[in-house]
Amino acid sequence: MNGFTKGVAKVTSLKFGLEGLPKSGKTGTSLLMAEGLAKQSGKRIAYICSEPRGAAPFLLKIPSRAWHPEPFDLDMVETESLHEAREAVQKHLDLSKYGVVLVDSMSVLWDSAVASYSGTKPIPMNAWPGIKAPFLDFIDQLVKLPIHAIIVGRESVEMQEDSDGKLVKTGTKMRAEKETGYEVDTLIRIEAVAAKGSNAIDKKSRKKSGISLVPTAFPVDRWNLLNGKAIEWPTFENICGPYMPFLSKADGVTAGKTRVQAAKEDAETNAANHADEARISEGLRDKFRAEIDSAGNAGALEIVRVALSEAKPRMTQAHVVELADQFTRRRAQFNPANVADGIRSALISKLEKMFEGWSEKEVERKKAEVLHGRIGPWKDLSIAELRELAKVMEAQVQEPPFAEPPDPNQEVLI
Repeated sequence: MNGFTKGVAKVTSLKFGLEGLPKSGKTGTSLLMAEGLAKQSGKRIAYICSEPRGAAPFLLKIPSRAWHPEPFDLDMVETESLHEAREAVQKHLDLSKYGVVLVDSMSVLWDSAVASYSGTKPIPMNAWPGIKAPFLDFIDQLVKLPIHAIIVGRESVEMQEDSDGKLVKTGTKMRAEKETGYEVDTLIRIEAVAAKGSNAIDKKSRKKSGISLVPTAFPVDRWNLLNGKAIEWPTFENICGPYMPFLSKADGVTAGKTRVQAAKEDAETNAANHADEARISEGLRDKFRAEIDSAGNAGALEIVRVALSEAKPRMTQAHVVELADQFTRRRAQFNPANVADGIRSALISKLEKMFEGWSEKEVERKKAEVLHGRIGPWKDLSIAELRELAKVMEAQVQEPPFAEPPDPNQEVLI
């Protein structure tokens, strides 16, 4: 990972989402957008189609279709399978050949993801992350591509309980995983309406009496170019056109790292870090094993315990527990009645050296605090000083092995 550098916009592609009710004009509008984007890039359209019957008319020449009589020129994969759609992007999307990928419909692919669950029904809450994961990864792949991407889905309503407990409509969303519409840069909502004085929609011309039948709104627009606006006749020019001046050249740009790829790399890094931590912990365990075994008296053993307490954050729990057991067994060999006196005697001697220059009253107060347990006896000593103190204890506090069993109520803190 590199350090921080000045932020520079490097936007090489646009990511659109279209939602609307059936027959609202989603497919036709998305194809117009894709066609324009492909021409701008000098490349072709890659079309992943899960509703081939709905797309068929757009692959035919229809002279009466005034807004686009010629068939759309594109390469298509027909599938209702989310797995096959992901495979098409991962293995067959040649970035040197295609300038835009169009997926229609995300709603069908979401249904495929849900239908793939083979467990008990209704689907339990803990099963949803596994169902969502491949679908969200597919969206992430599309968003991270260095070419334009358009996703299309059917519209559904958002419901919420009001103060009376009744479900009321609060808005609309793409009928897919709930975050789908927010993954793109611009979400377009298309609604087909009849012209004034008519209850029918002219599906061939998409307009009648000069009034558009496909008004378009923009509920999400991160660019804030069309946010909140409505376009009565959606085309490449009035939808995609405002964004084109802000695009950078895509020469040499490759697909970005997806969340799944990033998570895999993080997992590998974590595994390597854990291996390093395990090696460090193992080395510390072996070191303290030897020190516990070589402690000649309870005072020296206490010094080891203090050092071990400071090393705990760098050790695994299993190694800490192992050393605690060894410490308990070793301490049982010494007379607990002599431990406190030995530690206090050596500590007082050490404190007198540490507090040279202090007034007699200050030194006596510090001694009293230590002896009465008001502060930890090792609070003011470094590890090096504790080791020096251990040598003092070796000379002053020599206890024979304690034959009687230790007090089971005595707490061992490591």
